[in-house]
Amino acid sequence: MQNLLNTSKLCEVLEGSISASKEKRIECEEYLKQITKVDGYMNVILNIVKSINVVDDNIRISASIFLKNSIRNNYDVLKKEEVCTLTKDIYESLLYLEMKDKQLYIQLFEIMKILIHNNFPDNFSLLENILEDMNQRKDFRRLYVSLYCLKLIFKKLKIKKKENNELYIDILNKYFYPLINCLYDLSMLDLNNNDVSEILSLICKIYYYVNDSYLIKEVIILEYMDNYFSLFDFILKNEIIVTNYIEDENYLKKLPQFKCKRIVLDIITRLFSRYVNTNYNKFNNDITKKFCDVFLNKWLCPFFEDFIINLQNYDKNKKTLTDECLIYILQGLSYGVENALIYKNYIKNNFDFLVRSIIFPLLCYNNEDIEKLLYDEYDYTMNIFNTYVVEDKKVSASSFIKDLTRYRGVKHISELFALCENIISTYNENYTKIYSTSHNVTNENDQFTQLEELLNNEYCKYKYGALKILECLYNRLCDKKRNMNIEQFLKTYVENDLNSPNYLLCYQSIVTYSCFIKKVQSFSDINGLLRNYEIILNHMGSSSLLIRVASASYIKKFFKIKNEYLKNAIIKTIPLLIERLLNVIKEIKCEYIVMTLDNLAYTYKDYITPYRTLDNIVTAQTQNFNKEIKKHNNNHDDADYDDDEDDDDDDDDAYYDYDDCSDYSNDEYRKGFFDDINAFKILYDTTTNFYNKYQNTYNNEILGKMKYLVDADHNNELQQKTQDK
Repeated sequence: MQNLLNTSKLCEVLEGSISASKEKRIECEEYLKQITKVDGYMNVILNIVKSINVVDDNIRISASIFLKNSIRNNYDVLKKEEVCTLTKDIYESLLYLEMKDKQLYIQLFEIMKILIHNNFPDNFSLLENILEDMNQRKDFRRLYVSLYCLKLIFKKLKIKKKENNELYIDILNKYFYPLINCLYDLSMLDLNNNDVSEILSLICKIYYYVNDSYLIKEVIILEYMDNYFSLFDFILKNEIIVTNYIEDENYLKKLPQFKCKRIVLDIITRLFSRYVNTNYNKFNNDITKKFCDVFLNKWLCPFFEDFIINLQNYDKNKKTLTDECLIYILQGLSYGVENALIYKNYIKNNFDFLVRSIIFPLLCYNNEDIEKLLYDEYDYTMNIFNTYVVEDKKVSASSFIKDLTRYRGVKHISELFALCENIISTYNENYTKIYSTSHNVTNENDQFTQLEELLNNEYCKYKYGALKILECLYNRLCDKKRNMNIEQFLKTYVENDLNSPNYLLCYQSIVTYSCFIKKVQSFSDINGLLRNYEIILNHMGSSSLLIRVASASYIKKFFKIKNEYLKNAIIKTIPLLIERLLNVIKEIKCEYIVMTLDNLAYTYKDYITPYRTLDNIVTAQTQNFNKEIKKHNNNHDDADYDDDEDDDDDDDDAYYDYDDCSDYSNDEYRKGFFDDINAFKILYDTTTNFYNKYQNTYNNEILGKMKYLVDADHNNELQQKTQDK
C-alpha cells in the first residue's frame, strides 16, 4: 500500500482529478480513495502543497482541496497525535507560503477552520503561538494568520460560551488587551492601505463575535468599549478612495476597505436594534445597563451623524458605498426612527434629502433591473417572488418608509403622498409623448427594441418609484380617518398602467392596485372594477413571465372584495382562472400562486369540483418538481468544479473554493436540493389543506384516494432524493 504514496504518481493522479475528461477524473478519484487508507498520506499531500517552484501550482491546489476534503470526511478516525501535528503543520504552512498563492491560502484556512471547529479547546496547542504572532508588528503575514485563527476561535467560543463560560472568559482576558494594542497601532496608519484594512477587518470581526449578545456580562468589554467605538467612528468617517476603479459591485465588495466598513456597519446596526428604543431597555445585569447607557449617551449621535455623512458622500459618488454597506445604513435609519433624539436631529432635519436623494432613487428601477428583465427574466422573476426575505436596497428603502410612517406618521405621509402625486401627474401629462412611438409590431426584434426604449424612459422609472412608495403607504392612506376616495385615487394614479407595455411599470401597477383595491368598501364604477379584474386575469397569458406570475399571485386580492357583481364574474371565470393558474405553476415554482389557488378553493368552495382541481394541481406541481430535480442533478453532474463559499458569509477571507465534483456538501448543491424539497412541500401542504377543507363536504372516498396518492408521491420523492444525495 505504501507504493501508493509515490510523489510522482500522486502528482499525476492529482492532476488527473481536475482533468476535463470525466473518465479520467473518475479513475483518479478512485485512486485517491485508496490513498486515504494508507497511514501518513496527509503529510505526503501537505508536502506537495508546500512544494513551491517544484510542483505545478494547479496540482498543488488540487492537493490542498483533496487534503481539505480528506480531513473533513475522516476527522473522526484521526488520532489525537495526528490532529495536534496536523494543526501545527497547517499553521506553519500558512506562515511559510507566500500570499500570492491565494487559492492555497484559501484551502489551508478552510482546513484550519475544520480543525479549530472540531478540535478547540481540546488538543489545541497553538494559543501561545497565536499570542506571540499577534503581538509582533514586523511580519504582516504572521499578524494576519494569527488574527484569522483567533477569529475562528472566537467564532467557536461564541457557539460554546454557555457550555464553557470559564474558558471563554480566560481567552477573552488573554487576547482582548493585545487586540486593543493592535487597534491603537493600526489607527496610526492609512486606512486605505489594503494590508491595514485586512487586519482591521479581522479585529472588527472578532469584536462582532465577542459582542454578539443582547446581555453583556464581561467587564472587559465595558472597560474597552470606547477604544473600539473610537475606531468604528474613525472607519465610518474615512472616505474610501478606490484607485483603478472598475464599475463592478463584486469588485468593490472584495476590497478590504469595504469589507472592514461593512463589518463595522453590521456591528453598529445590531447595537441600534438592541438599544435604540429606550422603552425596551430594562436590564437585570449592571454591566449591560452601563454599556447601554454609555452607548446611548456617548456614541449614538456620532454614529448616526456618520450614517448621514456616508449617505451624503454616496449621493455625490456612488462608489463610496457598496450595496451591502448601504443596506446596513438604511436599516440603522429605520431603527433610529423609534428614538426621539435621533429622529429629531438626524431624520426629520434631513427628511427631504433622505427621501428625494436616497430612498426614491433606490425604489425606482435601474439599468441593472432592465438588463436582468431583458436577458434573464426567469431569474429576475424568481428573485422577486421567492418566499425568503432577501435584504436588498429596495427592500431596505421600503422598510424605512414603512417604519417612518408607522412611528412618525401624519406629516410624513402627506409629504410622501404629495411627492408621488407630483411625479405621477408629470407622468400623466407626458403620457401621450411617452407612448407615441408604441404601436403593434409583429417583428420580434422590433418588439424588443420598443420594450427597451420604454424601460429606459425616465418618466416610467419615476412612476415606478412613486407606485412603490404608494405600495408602502397603502395601510396609512386607507385609514378611515383620512377618508380618502380610494377608487378615485386608483383611477387617477394607478389604473392607466395596468395594461402598460412597459413590463416593470405594469408589474408594479398590478401590485399597488391590488394592495389598495381590497380596502374599498363600496364601488361607484363596478364596470371599471370588472374591467380591471379581466385585465389581470388576461395577463396570466402575457408574453412576459414577470407579468404572468404577478397576475397569478395578486389576483387573489379580488376574492375578498364583498361585491356580488364581482363575485358572479369570478364564479363564471373559475374554469379559465384555474387553467391559467395551473399553466403558470407548471413553468415556475412559486408559493404565491399556490396560495392563490388555495384562496380560490376556500372562498369559492361551493363552485369548484375539488377532484379535478386537486388532480390538476398534483400533476402540475409534481411535473415542475421533477423537472427542477433533474435540472439540478444534471447541472451538478456536469460541473468540473463547484463553488463552495465560506459558510460564514461575513468571512470574505476564504473567498471561493474549487471543490472536486464528488463533494456533495457544497452550498450550491445543498441550496438547490432544499429549494426543490420546499417546492414539493408546498404541493404536499396545499393538497393536505384541500383534503382537510373538503373531507366533510365532498366524497370522502375520492379525496381519500387523492391524499393517499399525494402522500405516496411525497414520501417516494423525499426518500429517493435523500438516497441519491
